[in-house]
Amino acid sequence: MYSLLVVDDAVYAVDGIADSIAWEELQISRILKAYDAFEAMSILESEAIDLLICDIEMPEKSGLELLEWMTGNKMETETIILTGHAHFQYARQVIQLGGHSYLLKPPDYDELKGIAGAALEKLRKKRESKFHGEAYGKYAGLWENQLPLLVERLWQDILSERVLFDESRMNDTFAQYGLPVSYSDPIVLVLLSLEQWRGELTSRDEQIMEFAVRNAASEVILNGLQGAVMQDGNGDNYALIYPRSETSPEALEQLISTQCRTFIDSCYELFGCQLSCYISSPVTVRGLSGAAKRLLQQERNHVNSNREVYSLSHEVPRTGNTHMEPVYSDWEMLFERGRAEELGEAVDRFFAEMGREVVHVDVLEAVYHGVLRMIYNVMHKKNMMIRRVYDAEELLEISSATRSLQALRQWVKGSVSKGITGLKEQSKPSLEVIEKAKRYMMDHLSEDFTREDVANHVYLNAAYLSRLFKREEQISLSEYIIGQRLNWAKRLLETTEMKVGHVAETVGYSHIPHFTSLFKKQIGVSPQQYRKEVKST
Repeated sequence: MYSLLVVDDAVYAVDGIADSIAWEELQISRILKAYDAFEAMSILESEAIDLLICDIEMPEKSGLELLEWMTGNKMETETIILTGHAHFQYARQVIQLGGHSYLLKPPDYDELKGIAGAALEKLRKKRESKFHGEAYGKYAGLWENQLPLLVERLWQDILSERVLFDESRMNDTFAQYGLPVSYSDPIVLVLLSLEQWRGELTSRDEQIMEFAVRNAASEVILNGLQGAVMQDGNGDNYALIYPRSETSPEALEQLISTQCRTFIDSCYELFGCQLSCYISSPVTVRGLSGAAKRLLQQERNHVNSNREVYSLSHEVPRTGNTHMEPVYSDWEMLFERGRAEELGEAVDRFFAEMGREVVHVDVLEAVYHGVLRMIYNVMHKKNMMIRRVYDAEELLEISSATRSLQALRQWVKGSVSKGITGLKEQSKPSLEVIEKAKRYMMDHLSEDFTREDVANHVYLNAAYLSRLFKREEQISLSEYIIGQRLNWAKRLLETTEMKVGHVAETVGYSHIPHFTSLFKKQIGVSPQQYRKEVKST
């Protein structure tokens, strides 16, 4: 629906235009009236007016001056100017100022209605054009923002062969995404093999660090080269390089190898990440999936060394010792008796010996399964449920545990150490451990202690203590600590005049807003309101 403003210093003229035309037929639902330019300006500043019908000759400020003011303020209002004089100069000024039409007074109402309808149609088209222009700009911006994700998805589909390898379609897609490559151009694929992180990372932290590694690859490996860095659907990270035709294959391989070496050293220094790079020979789009498979196979064959640059032109031959295994009976005896230091030394000796041989991934997998079988055998003999010691996924990490000799050594030592700790704890009465943990927490409620502090006090692994506490008390460690602190806070609020901030610090919360928020969430009211309610009863 539209709005109309009629402006004339003659009241009868305004009423005649407002009342003599069936404006509702033009979808005009609001008609406003003004009797001079100043009143009209006031309405235009406060109301959204679609169509203005205005006389030229008015006292103090003319209709042309009103139109000039509207043009200066960039108002989206169509204007029809009325005058009692047929002066060409007036008509020219109306057109120059953006007015829609110019009519002589008194106007023919049917003619005025027709001109008004044309003016509103012009306004509709103008607004529609503006909307489409703004919408295009908005979605063009979204397209630009989403383009890196679309490019990554395209390469993911190509590597997993989820696309139709039609040359014409593929070239159209590359052109649409602005990629400087065609179906038949050579592409070099580089596998970024993440081998080990410095320290333990949560799943979320590892995803963040892998994102940082891919960004570093974009800056270092692709420095001076055209290409993209992406992660495929299996979580493997790749750099794709589009070589220039003027670069020889030898010079290109040397350049990529040098920049991969710099990338490996930078990631180790900045992120504490050990990784290697595996470089394919140039292949076309159709050959990328096969190149990726060969790189992954090469990665599996390299288990003795870390932080290296490898090329498919120097693949590891399938030779070497394939029968190296530890003396599991000795390891099992040490594991069962809890002799952690001796078992650790035996593990170190075995892996030092393996490091002097050419070892392939099938050997690592055999050792992995052998250690797993040893752990299950001992837990069964001790009549101990394995899930009481290990998390559900901890002993099912064959992919990450056998990525390298170092990774397997770390997994073996970590697994047997955790198992020995669990076996030792089985002999301690659980309730005694829980009571000791409770006493520690109550003695240190006013201090900033952690779950690890409590676990260290009772000589337990922190994760194991958490599970034990939850199983025996039906409440988590953190919930228990919060409950005890808030109970203490309630007693202080009931029996003392201590300020809320002092109460918070006394019960172990240095951040007063956090204490207030936690108190209200658990108790249902703020500390101040709780004190007020207690005092009033």
